[in-house]
Amino acid sequence: MRLAATGNVTKQQIYDFLTMNRAAALATVSPDGIPHVATVYCIIKPDLTIYFSTRAQGRKYNNLTENPLVAMNFTDLSGMRTVQLTGMAFRVEDLLEEQEILYELTVLRYQDAKLHMPSMKLFEQGAANEVAIIKIRPNELTFANFGKPDDGRYRPFFEKVI
Repeated sequence: MRLAATGNVTKQQIYDFLTMNRAAALATVSPDGIPHVATVYCIIKPDLTIYFSTRAQGRKYNNLTENPLVAMNFTDLSGMRTVQLTGMAFRVEDLLEEQEILYELTVLRYQDAKLHMPSMKLFEQGAANEVAIIKIRPNELTFANFGKPDDGRYRPFFEKVI
């Protein structure tokens, strides 16, 4: 997919970009105000809702339960492009939705036959005790192109999409 610095970036183009660049840096803030950033691997839906999993008792999860505001950055280093967003994070509470997203994440993660598959108990009983599925609804989303234009001058291009 080609996103040039021409303006008029569509939500469909952003969706395509995100599904090709699923690893993102996720920024959260602890209850003490200490920032934390971690890489997460995401499922993206056409409405630009983003899902990822995390340990149910981990730092990311604890930060999100205290302060659901997040920032994320998806990067395509080969094209020097990013999607930067802020949004609200929610734990998925619906068992069917949780299982659907967990299955999608597992298929993506373990499509290489050499990797060990996780326990099927996560699918049969839900992942609530071990894994939390987090849903993010972006409230602001910006596409940035840092690629070098033909004239050789550095002029980054930013376009707010949401």
